Amino acid sequence: NQTVLSGIIRLVEEAQSSKAHIQKIADKVSAWFVPAVIVIALITLVLSLVIMRDVAESVSRAVAVLVIACPCSLGLAPPTALMVGTGRAASMGILIKSADALETACKIQLVVLDKTGTITEGNFKLQKTVSVGDLSEDELLALCAGCEQHSTHPIAVSIVASAREKGLHFAEPEKLSEIAGHGIIAETSYGSVLCGNHKLMDKYHIIMPELTTDSYGSEAFLAVNGTFAGYMVISDTIKSDAVSAIRKLKALGLHSVMLTGDSQSGADAVAAATGIDEVHAKLLPEGKLNELGKIRNKYGAVMFVG
Repeated sequence: NQTVLSGIIRLVEEAQSSKAHIQKIADKVSAWFVPAVIVIALITLVLSLVIMRDVAESVSRAVAVLVIACPCSLGLAPPTALMVGTGRAASMGILIKSADALETACKIQLVVLDKTGTITEGNFKLQKTVSVGDLSEDELLALCAGCEQHSTHPIAVSIVASAREKGLHFAEPEKLSEIAGHGIIAETSYGSVLCGNHKLMDKYHIIMPELTTDSYGSEAFLAVNGTFAGYMVISDTIKSDAVSAIRKLKALGLHSVMLTGDSQSGADAVAAATGIDEVHAKLLPEGKLNELGKIRNKYGAVMFVG
């Protein structure tokens, strides 16, 4: 929309108007270089007049000194390169925040990628529903969909969509609260329901059996009245160009790292399919930022794609 477009244009303009470290050095050198060249040109003019006593030839030689030693390229090259670089990057969908970021890009050793929407399409789909209690798989799905029906999270949307595709009826919870990065606590006709990730189950000391699955992706667990009731596996498809993109990164000598909130086994499966070097899984949103900070401290210049 217009607001996003305006924001992108403003970001590109700010980047083009900022000064890289090399440009600051060039400005300092130019501050001394320009007067020095003018002085040398004047000396050339005076010596030529004294030796040759030819005004036209002397002026020609002085002008030649100015032209040959002209510091224009020294002052123009950095901002010109910055303008061309940021403009070219913007046309390719890459937004550069500042000149320093563009200058630091040559030192990048590692690329950190968020999984959902970057390596994968982000079109989550319910792969399987497993019930381990008294509820049937459809009842489990309907109960989870009722808890997740107002959430905009891609996983929640996929669960609700799957329930609707099956024609299941799901009721509005009597009471509902959300714990960021964990899941949902709701009061329903079945009683107290926990719907979320493994951390939510651990937080409320839910005893879970050993689970095995042949599908990779994110797992949504359910507990009813303090008893584990089952789980669902939700995953999305890997982008068609993800493998070739990772291969090109490796050809450039770059180390690739993936950050995700998925289970370790699911994350490892995506990494193995795409050729990603390193995986950090089971991360909450704030955990991704902390992990990114640790990686930056370890490797220095890092590019994050997400």
